[in-house]
Amino acid sequence: MQAKLAQRPAEREHQQHHGGRKNQRLPERHRFVDAFRVVNQETDQYTWWSNRGRAWEKNVGWRIDYHIITPALADRVRRVGIYQARRSSGHAPLMIDYDLELSSKPWQRAAS
Repeated sequence: MQAKLAQRPAEREHQQHHGGRKNQRLPERHRFVDAFRVVNQETDQYTWWSNRGRAWEKNVGWRIDYHIITPALADRVRRVGIYQARRSSGHAPLMIDYDLELSSKPWQRAAS
């Protein structure tokens, strides 16, 4: 039974990369990108902590918030962060800055 419970190195790396949660891989056939990970590959980056066991203090949580983007937007990600300055619940918002020019009328193309 112990042999079945042993993690392969790739699974261990995936779980560390995704806050210890399983089944958070983006569908490879669609080639979507986790915008947060474009800029920040550090471990222990969470957006939710349980109210039990002093999870916030110990920084034991899950990253449950994502910006899922197409590969074409990946080079537009500039800064990412998790807002932890104020705690109002077990949740902290994910912040991402993109280098994009927004139009007030997105359905109209800019004149060339």
